[in-house]
Amino acid sequence: MASGQLSRAEALTREGVRHACHVMLYCDTRSKLFQRTPIGHIVLMQMRFDGLLGFPGGLVDPGESLEAGLSREVMEETGVALVFSEEDHMASCFAPTTSGPPSTPPLITHFYVKKMEEDQIRAMEIAGPSRAVDHGLESAASVPHAPHHARPNGWQAALRCRTQLLRVSTMCQ
Repeated sequence: MASGQLSRAEALTREGVRHACHVMLYCDTRSKLFQRTPIGHIVLMQMRFDGLLGFPGGLVDPGESLEAGLSREVMEETGVALVFSEEDHMASCFAPTTSGPPSTPPLITHFYVKKMEEDQIRAMEIAGPSRAVDHGLESAASVPHAPHHARPNGWQAALRCRTQLLRVSTMCQ
Protein backbone atom coordinates (compact mmCIF):
# COMPACT_ATOMS: atom_id res chain seq x y z
CA MET A 1 0.00 0.00 0.00
CA ALA A 2 1.11 3.55 -0.66
CA SER A 3 2.50 5.55 2.23
CA GLY A 4 -0.34 6.68 4.47
CA GLN A 5 -2.74 4.08 3.07
CA LEU A 6 -4.44 1.60 5.39
CA SER A 7 -6.83 -1.25 4.88
CA ARG A 8 -10.31 -0.64 6.26
CA ALA A 9 -9.76 -3.37 8.87
CA GLU A 10 -6.43 -1.90 9.95
CA ALA A 11 -7.91 1.61 10.19
CA LEU A 12 -10.66 0.34 12.49
CA THR A 13 -8.11 -1.18 14.90
CA ARG A 14 -6.38 2.18 15.49
CA GLU A 15 -7.14 3.71 18.86
CA GLY A 16 -7.24 7.41 19.68
CA VAL A 17 -8.11 8.51 16.13
CA ARG A 18 -11.04 10.23 14.48
CA HIS A 19 -12.61 8.88 11.30
CA ALA A 20 -14.07 10.84 8.40
CA CYS A 21 -15.90 9.26 5.45
CA HIS A 22 -16.61 10.74 2.02
CA VAL A 23 -18.29 9.29 -1.03
CA MET A 24 -18.13 9.76 -4.76
CA LEU A 25 -21.69 9.31 -6.01
CA TYR A 26 -21.76 8.83 -9.77
CA CYS A 27 -23.80 7.51 -12.65
CA ASP A 28 -23.35 6.72 -16.31
CA THR A 29 -25.08 9.07 -18.74
CA ARG A 30 -25.67 9.47 -22.43
CA SER A 31 -26.09 13.23 -21.97
CA LYS A 32 -24.05 15.58 -24.07
CA LEU A 33 -22.48 18.89 -23.17
CA PHE A 34 -23.94 21.58 -25.41
CA GLN A 35 -25.73 18.79 -27.31
CA ARG A 36 -22.49 17.65 -28.93
CA THR A 37 -19.79 16.43 -26.52
CA PRO A 38 -20.58 13.13 -24.74
CA ILE A 39 -20.22 13.42 -20.96
CA GLY A 40 -20.03 9.72 -20.08
CA HIS A 41 -20.45 10.07 -16.30
CA ILE A 42 -21.99 12.46 -13.81
CA VAL A 43 -20.25 12.86 -10.44
CA LEU A 44 -22.06 14.56 -7.56
CA MET A 45 -19.81 17.09 -5.82
CA GLN A 46 -20.52 20.03 -3.56
CA MET A 47 -18.98 23.33 -2.59
CA ARG A 48 -16.89 22.83 0.54
CA PHE A 49 -16.55 25.23 3.46
CA ASP A 50 -13.33 26.61 1.94
CA GLY A 51 -14.76 27.29 -1.52
CA LEU A 52 -13.28 24.18 -3.17
CA LEU A 53 -15.28 21.29 -4.59
CA GLY A 54 -15.47 18.10 -2.55
CA PHE A 55 -17.44 14.94 -1.98
CA PRO A 56 -20.29 14.62 0.53
CA GLY A 57 -19.31 13.25 3.93
CA GLY A 58 -17.69 14.22 7.20
CA LEU A 59 -16.70 13.06 10.66
CA VAL A 60 -18.01 9.80 12.07
CA ASP A 61 -19.41 10.13 15.60
CA PRO A 62 -17.82 7.98 18.36
CA GLY A 63 -19.53 4.59 18.52
CA GLU A 64 -21.00 4.99 15.03
CA SER A 65 -20.01 2.61 12.22
CA LEU A 66 -18.22 4.14 9.24
CA GLU A 67 -21.16 3.42 6.94
CA ALA A 68 -23.76 4.77 9.42
CA GLY A 69 -21.70 7.94 9.85
CA LEU A 70 -21.41 8.36 6.09
CA SER A 71 -25.16 7.83 5.66
CA ARG A 72 -25.87 10.45 8.34
CA GLU A 73 -23.48 12.97 6.80
CA VAL A 74 -24.89 12.44 3.29
CA MET A 75 -28.42 12.92 4.66
CA GLU A 76 -27.39 16.12 6.46
CA GLU A 77 -25.61 17.54 3.41
CA THR A 78 -27.87 16.40 0.57
CA GLY A 79 -31.24 15.70 2.19
CA VAL A 80 -31.33 12.19 0.70
CA ALA A 81 -31.12 8.96 2.71
CA LEU A 82 -28.64 6.48 1.23
CA VAL A 83 -27.37 3.20 2.62
CA PHE A 84 -23.68 2.38 2.30
CA SER A 85 -21.96 -0.96 2.76
CA GLU A 86 -18.41 -2.23 3.16
CA GLU A 87 -18.49 -3.12 -0.54
CA ASP A 88 -18.70 0.62 -1.35
CA HIS A 89 -15.44 1.27 0.56
CA MET A 90 -12.46 1.96 -1.73
CA ALA A 91 -9.60 3.39 0.32
CA SER A 92 -8.50 4.57 3.75
CA CYS A 93 -5.76 7.10 4.37
CA PHE A 94 -4.02 7.92 7.63
CA ALA A 95 -3.75 11.70 7.73
CA PRO A 96 -2.22 12.95 11.00
CA THR A 97 -3.41 16.37 12.06
CA THR A 98 -0.65 18.97 12.18
CA SER A 99 -2.77 22.06 12.78
CA GLY A 100 -5.10 22.83 15.64
CA PRO A 101 -4.69 22.12 19.32
CA PRO A 102 -2.04 19.52 20.22
CA SER A 103 -4.77 17.41 21.83
CA THR A 104 -6.57 16.94 18.50
CA PRO A 105 -6.47 13.22 17.65
CA PRO A 106 -5.16 12.09 14.25
CA LEU A 107 -7.64 11.63 11.43
CA ILE A 108 -8.19 8.60 9.20
CA THR A 109 -10.19 9.35 6.08
CA HIS A 110 -12.20 6.70 4.26
CA PHE A 111 -13.30 7.02 0.65
CA TYR A 112 -16.36 5.28 -0.76
CA VAL A 113 -17.73 5.02 -4.30
CA LYS A 114 -21.38 4.35 -5.07
CA LYS A 115 -22.90 4.02 -8.52
CA MET A 116 -26.44 5.32 -8.84
CA GLU A 117 -29.02 5.84 -11.55
CA GLU A 118 -29.01 9.18 -13.36
CA ASP A 119 -32.49 10.11 -12.10
CA GLN A 120 -31.30 9.53 -8.50
CA ILE A 121 -28.29 11.84 -8.97
CA ARG A 122 -30.47 14.54 -10.53
CA ALA A 123 -32.99 14.22 -7.68
CA MET A 124 -30.16 14.72 -5.18
CA GLU A 125 -29.09 17.91 -6.95
CA ILE A 126 -32.60 19.28 -6.53
CA ALA A 127 -33.19 17.98 -2.99
CA GLY A 128 -30.05 19.41 -1.39
CA PRO A 129 -31.03 23.06 -1.11
CA SER A 130 -34.59 22.31 0.00
CA ARG A 131 -34.23 19.30 2.34
CA ALA A 132 -30.64 19.09 3.61
CA VAL A 133 -30.29 20.05 7.27
CA ASP A 134 -26.73 21.34 6.87
CA HIS A 135 -26.92 22.66 3.29
CA GLY A 136 -24.81 25.81 3.13
CA LEU A 137 -23.87 25.75 6.83
CA GLU A 138 -20.38 24.32 6.54
CA SER A 139 -18.98 27.69 5.54
CA ALA A 140 -18.76 28.56 9.24
CA ALA A 141 -17.54 25.15 10.39
CA SER A 142 -14.18 23.47 10.57
CA VAL A 143 -15.22 20.19 8.99
CA PRO A 144 -12.45 17.98 7.59
CA HIS A 145 -13.19 16.70 4.10
CA ALA A 146 -11.62 14.17 1.81
CA PRO A 147 -7.86 14.16 2.31
CA HIS A 148 -6.88 17.32 0.54
CA HIS A 149 -6.32 19.63 3.50
CA ALA A 150 -3.55 22.17 3.46
CA ARG A 151 -1.12 21.01 6.13
CA PRO A 152 2.45 22.13 6.71
CA ASN A 153 4.76 19.28 5.69
CA GLY A 154 1.71 17.19 4.88
CA TRP A 155 1.23 17.91 1.19
CA GLN A 156 3.22 14.90 0.02
CA ALA A 157 1.03 12.51 2.02
CA ALA A 158 -2.13 14.33 0.99
CA LEU A 159 -1.12 14.22 -2.67
CA ARG A 160 -0.28 10.51 -2.47
CA CYS A 161 -3.68 9.84 -0.93
CA ARG A 162 -5.44 12.04 -3.51
CA THR A 163 -3.59 10.25 -6.32
CA GLN A 164 -4.71 6.91 -4.91
CA LEU A 165 -8.31 8.17 -4.75
CA LEU A 166 -8.12 9.33 -8.36
CA ARG A 167 -6.84 5.89 -9.36
CA VAL A 168 -9.77 4.34 -7.48
CA SER A 169 -12.26 6.65 -9.19
CA THR A 170 -10.96 5.70 -12.65
CA MET A 171 -11.62 2.03 -11.82
CA CYS A 172 -15.33 2.89 -11.76
CA GLN A 173 -15.43 3.64 -15.48
